[in-house]
Amino acid sequence: PRKPGGKPRPAGVGVPGRGRAVWLAVCRRVAVGRAGSMGFTVESLREAMKYMVESQGFDRVLRKMKLLSATPGKIVCEMKVEEEHTNRGGTLHGGLTATLVDVVSTTALLYTERAMPGVSVDMNIT
Repeated sequence: PRKPGGKPRPAGVGVPGRGRAVWLAVCRRVAVGRAGSMGFTVESLREAMKYMVESQGFDRVLRKMKLLSATPGKIVCEMKVEEEHTNRGGTLHGGLTATLVDVVSTTALLYTERAMPGVSVDMNIT
């Protein structure tokens, strides 16, 4: 499928409920073949994150998040909080806070020797 502007995108990107599964599939495809193992580079993580935020789903709110550095099991990202990221009180929206924790921690898990994502089963954001 093609997104507006004519660039091809992975199957399922922009399909409700499919974004995370497609993102993980893209991560795996990007990582395969690097030194014969399932390994990521900082650039391949950036590429995988790019696919995720190009979706029509909620993850697109992360399009301004930048991956600064990565070491095994740890990534450093930054994102300037803008009006689109805030709640009625003008502070960072709690749902976006949870999304940041979920996406960044999953990406850190992918940047390990095992390259396996985790699953968030319980979060408490206050």
